[in-house]
Amino acid sequence: MTLQLAGPSSNPLPLDYSGSFRFVERHAAEHGCGRFFELALDPMCLGTHRGECLRVNPAWERTFGFSEAELQRMNFIEMVHPDDRSAAIAELEKRVAGLSTLGFECRFRCKDGSYKWCLASAHSDGPAGLVYVVGKDITSRRKAEADLKSAKEAAEAANRAKSEFLANMSHELRTPMNGIIGLTEVTLETELTDEQREYLEGVKTSADALLGILNDILDFSRIEARKLNFDAAEFDTRKTIESAVHALAIRAQQRNLELTSYLEPDVPAALIGDAGRLRQILINLLGNGVKFTEHGSVTLGVERLSQERGEAELHFSVADTGIGIPLDKQRSIFQSFNQVDSSLTRRFGGTGLGLAIASQLVHMMGGRIWVESEEGHGSIFHFTVRLQVAEPREQEHPHIEVESPEPPRAAVPADKHHLRLLVAEDNPVNQMLVARLIEKQGHTCRIAENGQQALKLLETEQFDCVLMDVQMPIMNGIEATAAIRAAEAGCAKDNGRAVHIPIVAMTADAMVGDRERCLAAGMDGYVAKPVKIKELFSAVERACGIAA
Repeated sequence: MTLQLAGPSSNPLPLDYSGSFRFVERHAAEHGCGRFFELALDPMCLGTHRGECLRVNPAWERTFGFSEAELQRMNFIEMVHPDDRSAAIAELEKRVAGLSTLGFECRFRCKDGSYKWCLASAHSDGPAGLVYVVGKDITSRRKAEADLKSAKEAAEAANRAKSEFLANMSHELRTPMNGIIGLTEVTLETELTDEQREYLEGVKTSADALLGILNDILDFSRIEARKLNFDAAEFDTRKTIESAVHALAIRAQQRNLELTSYLEPDVPAALIGDAGRLRQILINLLGNGVKFTEHGSVTLGVERLSQERGEAELHFSVADTGIGIPLDKQRSIFQSFNQVDSSLTRRFGGTGLGLAIASQLVHMMGGRIWVESEEGHGSIFHFTVRLQVAEPREQEHPHIEVESPEPPRAAVPADKHHLRLLVAEDNPVNQMLVARLIEKQGHTCRIAENGQQALKLLETEQFDCVLMDVQMPIMNGIEATAAIRAAEAGCAKDNGRAVHIPIVAMTADAMVGDRERCLAAGMDGYVAKPVKIKELFSAVERACGIAA
């Protein structure tokens, strides 16, 4: 810059102030950076690529407690937590190459011996340049993350403990109930007085009710844990609905109620979905209708709301002339463990889970559920579901099923039903029950109290099928099945002939995945306790290849 100054001489004096301005600009820049360095709320440091500390700002001193003079006598690596040092050294080596670090997290030691988490970014101009470090104290954030992780792990552990408890509870309850229901059914088939028969039928009714409550609790736990599976298979719409109505027919008759159903003509004849879960919803709503209606009728109606792209939306309604539901209670009845009021539990019974389960099942089937009711004037429960429409077929083909592949075996003629069965069961009452059931079907059996005894009997005796409990002392059913299949594989390897004894699980393990676990272990069939006679021997006949 040149300034013209007036003076005695006629020639102007040229004055150059450019150097002064450059000095002022540099001084202002350095002064501004220094002020920024001093006033920053986050820790800042100037150092070398060898880890030496040259300058720190007051925020660094406040955060970690060391003065600048103390830090100048220390190396950067000395401050890093031992578990983080290898990563910190790797980041420091980047400075030599002039590379930057963005968002590196490590623990720095404080003067009092504690450690704080620091989120750091760093840059250098190469081996000869300074290293610029900017940090942020993230100790609170890391603690919150650790607390959240700990809470999550605790919740998962609690959920696992709950699942294990429910599985154990299911097994422990189903085992004695198998004896109660089974022996009651066997006794009802004997010569009894009218009074004895009446008492035993009351026992069976109570046991069936208890089993229903247990199933509600287990279903709810499966839904809560998101472990409830849906099967997609073709089913007959009318037969499924009629079977649900027939299941409540005797109960309705006992209460002098009219129980009816109707399907609109445009409802598809065959659908694809989980017929069992649809039937469960219907039985729940129809059962409630019958339970809470003292006079009049319960009616089930089914109509098609829409159908497009192979999917139909159906509307179901269950109308009753029962006690009705107050308006302020109509929402809460779909919540868990809830009924209209506590007195109804004592008067009509139930867990308060039925409608909660039905509601969850409906939502899982792409629908919604609601109620219209007036206290003292009955109720209408509505729900919708979305299901695939099955292609119409001229002739039905049998549905092929829950099972593991097995070596082919010749079918036993239908008139040759005299089987010799091995029963692996540790509960004395269930041993007696199963033995009686087998004898009544014209078969014979041997009892093994655990898997180890079952293996010994199989070494010396011939059996047509094994009924295998799962939870047994010494050797459980899964372990015993694995040992049996291993022995068969060794035998086949030695003589080149396939050997395979059918094994049917007969177990109180009835949680989600138990059936699959048994089949994966090498079993050929699965029956859950309490055992139903027809279901048990149907599974045995299928496993043994008995022709119908």
